[in-house]
Amino acid sequence: MKTAVFRNALAHTLKEEGGYANHPNDPGGATMRGVTQGTYDTWRKRWGKPVAPVRGIADSELEEIYYRGYWLDGRCNLLESDALLPGLAVVHFDSCVNAGVTQAGKLLQRAVGVAADGRVGPTTITAARAAGRGAIPALVNQRVRFYQDLARSRPALAVFLRGWLLRVNRIGAAAGVSAAASVAARPVAADPAPPAAVAPSRPVVVGVATRAPVPPAIRPGWYKLGGLGLALYALARGVGIIS
Repeated sequence: MKTAVFRNALAHTLKEEGGYANHPNDPGGATMRGVTQGTYDTWRKRWGKPVAPVRGIADSELEEIYYRGYWLDGRCNLLESDALLPGLAVVHFDSCVNAGVTQAGKLLQRAVGVAADGRVGPTTITAARAAGRGAIPALVNQRVRFYQDLARSRPALAVFLRGWLLRVNRIGAAAGVSAAASVAARPVAADPAPPAAVAPSRPVVVGVATRAPVPPAIRPGWYKLGGLGLALYALARGVGIIS
């Protein structure tokens, strides 16, 4: 069920994603409000509809892509169920959109002191609840470090650093964080691997600043990955920031 917390998170993220773009140097091509043409084509085919220009994407389609591809796949719905954590759900959702669901999961796990395997499950949620509102600035800090490390390792990306950090600050402010702070270190635990019957996460990674071709090894079943999140994922893997 799409809750008020989801709609609030989506509204803040859509402000960051902007409108229509089709930059000649952007491998993702035409993009509307963070959704690439390829992602939109895949989505419409999945529902038996003919492909159409992404510039005309309906609000209902846009909302559904973000809801299923990020909110549910990123387990943001598990965070919003706790009265203390709706702000954390907002920051984590934006992280999923901007950096990809798996990388965002790792950042959240580091923020709350559990093993960073990218699978957000009961162990991560329990640690987030224990951290309370302190998890929000901790996650903001993790995102800041991630972007700084990426820009430091890849100087060509430094041009985007200011925009990334401003985005994190704005999303943090939307979640009620005025100054970043760290949570105390905790014993490292890991979430159990999901049962075999559970379908794998299928994130739609979209963004606004730059996009990169999708490595075949990580192409999902029904979404075409693309966007800033995918570019961050691919580049960060290349320099050993993430695994």
